[in-house]
Amino acid sequence: MQERKRLEDIIKELPEDLRKELEDFARFLCVFSNFTDKFTSVELQHKIFQ
Repeated sequence: MQERKRLEDIIKELPEDLRKELEDFARFLCVFSNFTDKFTSVELQHKIFQ
């Protein structure tokens, strides 16, 4: 069975532009994780697209 790569190792293998996009996406997710105790996922989706 092949050993799974750690996330950090996978990220290191990405080209610089994709690492930047991934960092931006992770920051976006962190912002919304602060609201998970206040809103359901459906409510958050509606707020995003308003």
